[in-house]
Amino acid sequence: MQINNGHICENRTVDKIKEEGYKWDDMLGDVLSYINYDFICIQCMNQKSGERIDCKSKIIITKGPKERFIIDGFQLAPITAEITGFSYVIVIIDYFSKFLKSYVIKENNAKNALLYIKNFCNYVGYPKIIQSDNSLEYKNFKIAEFCELINIVHIFTSSGHLLTNGCVEITHKATRKYILNIISENDKEFRFNWYFIKCK
Repeated sequence: MQINNGHICENRTVDKIKEEGYKWDDMLGDVLSYINYDFICIQCMNQKSGERIDCKSKIIITKGPKERFIIDGFQLAPITAEITGFSYVIVIIDYFSKFLKSYVIKENNAKNALLYIKNFCNYVGYPKIIQSDNSLEYKNFKIAEFCELINIVHIFTSSGHLLTNGCVEITHKATRKYILNIISENDKEFRFNWYFIKCK
């Protein structure tokens, strides 16, 4: 089955599939997976408006650079990991200046998280506060020991909470687009061949 209707949204795609006489359980989930993770349609990814953020929480105010660093990361899509050899991206941002660095890593763990926190601090300086979610790669003995040694306060937030981590979540979206565009420009043939081999 092939539907050529441009880059329509996932709900309209499901409707078009049904119009062709096909139907199965969790159609929407399969379409989302196909667009976002397997096929990686660059046009669809770039045209997404993104998630709306209802900003009802208290606004974080910083008085200057190096007061608060926000640390978070995201998993790369399987095809992106296959092509690049990396599976995860760690992002660290100075909340005041919005200066950031992104680090691609092969394995998401406490050792790598601490390594790149130190790298960022050596480049920018040491903060008063580090903010991260409570994932094990950030909430662990190694980072707790580092923060105690440097006299840094480590604040934890809920994982993927847009109201407290909105700054870094927006960065994730932009970083994903950048990586996908690089792959699209330089490795289209491999990218499409990988998908069809995977489906056989």
